Amino acid sequence: MATSSFDKRFVLSNENEVKRFYESLNALKKVKRINTSLTSLEKEREAEKKLRLLFSR
Repeated sequence: MATSSFDKRFVLSNENEVKRFYESLNALKKVKRINTSLTSLEKEREAEKKLRLLFSR
């Protein structure tokens, strides 16, 4: 997909969307942290090897 075909417009089409967007901007808890303890260094290295093999083809 070409990046030039990406539509950059951001449209809120109804009142509910506007309300939810406003609430998300003003929320006290801004981001969800990713739990890195769900994976191990060994699994990450194995996944990296698989990706390198996939991209080398």
